[in-house]
Amino acid sequence: MMWKSTWPRLPAYLWLLALALWMPACGPKAAPQPDAAAPAQPSRVVDSGEPGMTSIEETGYIESIRKQADGWSITIQYADLLQGEAARNAAIEAKEIGPNDTLDSDIYVRESEEPPATFNLRDSVVVTATPGPAERKEIPLAVLVKAVNDKQNGDPALKDGLYTFTITADRVIKIDQIFLP
Repeated sequence: MMWKSTWPRLPAYLWLLALALWMPACGPKAAPQPDAAAPAQPSRVVDSGEPGMTSIEETGYIESIRKQADGWSITIQYADLLQGEAARNAAIEAKEIGPNDTLDSDIYVRESEEPPATFNLRDSVVVTATPGPAERKEIPLAVLVKAVNDKQNGDPALKDGLYTFTITADRVIKIDQIFLP
């Protein structure tokens, strides 16, 4: 008697088992692996030094610094700072070196595909210039503003420099120049 009562359910159980084994193949595929030219230094979350606030660090160039009614604003052109094989592959892709060449410094910088972004500057923004590999010095914001905005007399090392920007909410709180050999 028991055989008769379970027999009609057996095909249904087998069908459910087959469906359970087949379903994972229909699910989302694995995320594609980034290619070797992917950015080596994505945004990083850092401690802002302010209670309850976190910050991110972004790499880029300064497009402009403008005086606003309530302070200063800065426009950043994001950049990808690549190292190692990713740097070499990106330089080959940009046709800056040949496939058999090597990079002099194992570093390659390219403008990011992200559009430029504008942020407010904190009144007490800390600006660090790095004129040499072992030199770091804090400079007033006015020096950086002059370098960026004065086309004839601005310091090209500051104007064209690569920077790390520490950003909290919509405000840049720290600007560090990156020394590139």
